[in-house]
Amino acid sequence: MNLARQHFVVLAGLGLLAVLFQLAGLQEALSYQRDLIEQGEFWRLWTGNLVHIDTTHLLMNLGGLVVVGLFCDRRLSAAGLLVSALLIMPVVTLGLYLRDPNVGWYMGLSGVLHGLLILCLARGLAA
Repeated sequence: MNLARQHFVVLAGLGLLAVLFQLAGLQEALSYQRDLIEQGEFWRLWTGNLVHIDTTHLLMNLGGLVVVGLFCDRRLSAAGLLVSALLIMPVVTLGLYLRDPNVGWYMGLSGVLHGLLILCLARGLAA
């Protein structure tokens, strides 16, 4: 399978999870919620990135996944893309947790999308 298809599989997988979580109405169960993280629900550091406020928010983030796929096409391997996304997720939410205690909740892939774009830009500049 060529690299573009591998990227598609990774990004489509993330997108599919987000769509399924939206359809199942799992925002409350999976969103970043500071008070629940403080009670030990650490998975929310990842899952908060995969749930969305509403369908419009989800569609905008799915469009962002397409942009990431096009922009990162030759800058990261598919495995690198997946690992990077999984590492960026808690970096985004831990950043919120540590830097702004007033943020009580968070949902969406925007932070991950920006992190991936910055990573791919840096790799492109280094090449």
